[in-house]
Amino acid sequence: MTKCSPQRFFKITKYDFDTFDRLYKKAHKLALEIQGNVEEELGLTLADISEFVPSSGAIWLRWAKGKDSSERVHTRKALLGVTFTPCDIRMGLDFGSNAHQPKRKYYELLLERKLEEEIRALYELDRQYFRSKTASVTVSSASRLKKPPTSRTRPGYCFYDTFWHYHIRNLREVSWYGESSTGWMLSRTGMIRDVEEALFPYFLPYHEPCPLLAWVIEKALKELQQQGEKPMTGHKLLVGRVIKRGSEEFPKMLGNISNEIVNTFRELSPILARIEGNGEYSKR
Repeated sequence: MTKCSPQRFFKITKYDFDTFDRLYKKAHKLALEIQGNVEEELGLTLADISEFVPSSGAIWLRWAKGKDSSERVHTRKALLGVTFTPCDIRMGLDFGSNAHQPKRKYYELLLERKLEEEIRALYELDRQYFRSKTASVTVSSASRLKKPPTSRTRPGYCFYDTFWHYHIRNLREVSWYGESSTGWMLSRTGMIRDVEEALFPYFLPYHEPCPLLAWVIEKALKELQQQGEKPMTGHKLLVGRVIKRGSEEFPKMLGNISNEIVNTFRELSPILARIEGNGEYSKR
């Protein structure tokens, strides 16, 4: 596991999220620190960091496959990125504003269940981490633990939508631990038998694909087709990790943010590779 040196850039603190001009300077140094870890191993290149505009309300650092670092090229590609807003940090898959073809391929891969292995690997990472945490919990004979603790220091992977570039909605966890989520967890039989089945329906190979899941992907694909070649300001069903300001995980994430970003990129790079492939996309 790659270790980044936090001494190479000014430490980011929660107070920086109240003064974005200061956070921008630190984020620039953070991006250069991350680039030294992902360029050779993952083949990622940092896009040009645009000048910070306070009215944008966010700072976006993004990386793409290949050696071309010009901003124009990155707008047409699938990306791995980190977004800082006053309310959260988002790290994960993203797309440039003109990346219509890579995004179309991503939806097609989801719809045809060709990303099942890669997404299941993310679920397994979350499950292993959760089990390692719950295994360390000791329960006295006088007190029975009725359900696993919900406190986590590593936010799990989830699907989410973005709108107007940086805002997030419709978070759907890649995995659940027995908690019901109406509709998204309905199997073909309409019942969830146990904890292992209480997952995003993408992981129910012994059932037919969840009709609601297929409908959501098809709807996103149709909206993309209707948009034509207009620049995109939001995306549906991105996969990544969202760390909310004020959560227990937020200060812990800031304390190890370089490693967290590098490891997240490493875990998501197989999905990026499937999307980019040889650069050929369907024309439908």
